[in-house]
Amino acid sequence: MVIEQRTPTETVVSAAVPVALANGAPGIFSRSGTGEGAGVVVHSDFSPVTEGSPAIPGEALIVFATGLGTVDQPVLNGAGAQFGASGSVTIGGIAGTGQTATITVNGLDHSYTTVEEDTLDDVVDGLTDLINENDPNVTASADTLDSNVNLRARVFGDEGTNITYGASVPLGSTLTADVDAQEVVPGSVTLGGIPTPEQTVTITLSGTVFSYTPVAEDTLETIVLRLTESINFDPNVFATADLGAFTINLHLRNPDDALNIIYTASVTSATLLTVDTGSATQVPGTITIGGAVEPDNIVNIVLGNTTVISYTTVAGDTLETVVSKLAELVNNDPNVSATADLANLAVNLQLRNPDEGLNISFSATATGPGGITMTAFTPSDHLAPGVANVINNVSVTLGDIAGTVPGDVFIGGTAGPDQTVTVTLSGTVYSYTTVEGDTPETVVTRLAGLINNDPNVSATADTANLRIVLGAKNDLGTNVSFTASVSEGATLTVLLQSLNITFGSPALVTFAGLVKGAVGLYQVNFLVPDSITPDPNTRLTLTQNLIIFGSVTQFDIISNAVQFAIAEAPAE
Repeated sequence: MVIEQRTPTETVVSAAVPVALANGAPGIFSRSGTGEGAGVVVHSDFSPVTEGSPAIPGEALIVFATGLGTVDQPVLNGAGAQFGASGSVTIGGIAGTGQTATITVNGLDHSYTTVEEDTLDDVVDGLTDLINENDPNVTASADTLDSNVNLRARVFGDEGTNITYGASVPLGSTLTADVDAQEVVPGSVTLGGIPTPEQTVTITLSGTVFSYTPVAEDTLETIVLRLTESINFDPNVFATADLGAFTINLHLRNPDDALNIIYTASVTSATLLTVDTGSATQVPGTITIGGAVEPDNIVNIVLGNTTVISYTTVAGDTLETVVSKLAELVNNDPNVSATADLANLAVNLQLRNPDEGLNISFSATATGPGGITMTAFTPSDHLAPGVANVINNVSVTLGDIAGTVPGDVFIGGTAGPDQTVTVTLSGTVYSYTTVEGDTPETVVTRLAGLINNDPNVSATADTANLRIVLGAKNDLGTNVSFTASVSEGATLTVLLQSLNITFGSPALVTFAGLVKGAVGLYQVNFLVPDSITPDPNTRLTLTQNLIIFGSVTQFDIISNAVQFAIAEAPAE
């Protein structure tokens, strides 16, 4: 940007300086045209949502907005629609300290190792951040509701389907990482590693299961032959054995039928040790150890879904020594004690202080030694072609929305008299009512002056950008929640921006993009949550990541709030 000033004798032009421009500033259309009150929200048949025709929980609705900028699918005039290829990894299990989950994209590993008090949400967020910071091929978004890391190609179109990805955790981990992808016949399954009698190889063809459990003399070649023979009983798929590559090739019997047969492959762990907790799931309880002991068996005991106690067997271990070692490790826990019952090969768990009334769950698993596991691979999973029903960076919130200090309040619109702008800091209300001659700049200045009377939060008037910058005066001011609103019928608008946003009820967004044939008009399709409380004046807001200079920032930018009616679902 350059600044030009004209004087009576000449025109003076400043040096050019870069200016950050936000990629978008979402705004929801209202029926009044003011951005307040009832929003332009319609049913799936495009009839308006009103008090006489309210929405119901679980219903699919559409809201119309502007200013969304570059959504998941940018559309150019006259261009055919293209979408980024996508994939997903689901994180599960228990996030005990020191557990590692890895997502691999085109051979590049992104690994996150848990720290104390981490949850599955932290693992999902950690992997998402690592991918966004380091991967040149994909971006990631965190779906903590379903514990998913969603991947999307940075390039649009079919080119992104060449990107391979996978997920893994170390043997014995209490975390799981599963690729949410599907392979379709024709295809192949390749075996690797060293087979043991404790493992079962399973190939599933659209729900039909073919399994084989090796015996002592089996090799990879004989396992390939046995599975190939079994699969050849399938009416729609036949298999051929490539013994040199340890591979089972799958083919459609009648390719002209164009059947869509999904297949998967898996191998059970070579578990030589066994653990049994009986019917108990809460301490006090008993864990019985059985089976045979080999070096590098791993036994995990999980207390309270967070504390993971792990023991890896060594040469010379017996069932008795495993019981003793586990009891010794459990006894380091502050709330649970253990005794070793060697006669019954059991670890007995007790609460240290039963009178405290603690409810501590427990579970136990055993996995086989890492050096003798057999594996089954399908071809590297690829990102699937993108579709037009997913959006990464637009979210819908029903109910109140708030930011936390530090953050910003943006003032927009026009400042006619008798409009009230209110900023609330953790229940403390600061309001300014406009007078004749006010402008958005004077509203910013006067409201910032009022907020500065707060003992914990400071306010700086940035009139150039029409915003009030909120900061902490002391430790008590950090993470103070704040909201902003304007009076009914006001032509002024307010938007929040904060590193941390607290939301009402999130609604699932199924599509967000430009309306065909329109300029600057977006539609956002969403589902009303089943658990929403009926309210004739439900608040609706849109949220997007703030994008500056083409980069996603750590800030969210929030639209104006509109209302629409939700009624109870009719009785069936």
